[in-house]
Amino acid sequence: MVLIDAPDTRLGWTAVLRDAEDDIVFVLKDPKVLPVTMHWYSNGGLTTPPWNGRHRNVLGIEDGCSGLHCGHRASLAPSELTRMGVPTALTLNPAGSVAIRHVIGTVQRPVGWDHVAHIELDGDLLRILGSSGESLGIRFDGSFFEGPV
Repeated sequence: MVLIDAPDTRLGWTAVLRDAEDDIVFVLKDPKVLPVTMHWYSNGGLTTPPWNGRHRNVLGIEDGCSGLHCGHRASLAPSELTRMGVPTALTLNPAGSVAIRHVIGTVQRPVGWDHVAHIELDGDLLRILGSSGESLGIRFDGSFFEGPV
């Protein structure tokens, strides 16, 4: 499954509720830099080393700026995504650097939560909104995703 952030989105996010750990894993990103989130499931199909078919029951979350499964050359060329305004490649400056701000975090899941409805930044507070409108606030540097790429 592939998700693409809306062009006006300030904060890109994904959240996974893990039953065994009773927590919420959340991933935050700057959607202008990483506009695409790919979710995948592996059940032993990777048969080459180091996986050797042992990579089972795994949910993957990958954020990126790419033409998805079409490869590097296709990511650099015009495509349906680029015509929609979705960047598929980063422009690198040979004399400079590129900052890709990305956050992976986890918090204990509040009792009764069965999904995350939304994640938002409110100044220096990261607010995770639950399935029934309740929220969980975490101190967070609200300027983390600002600045040049």
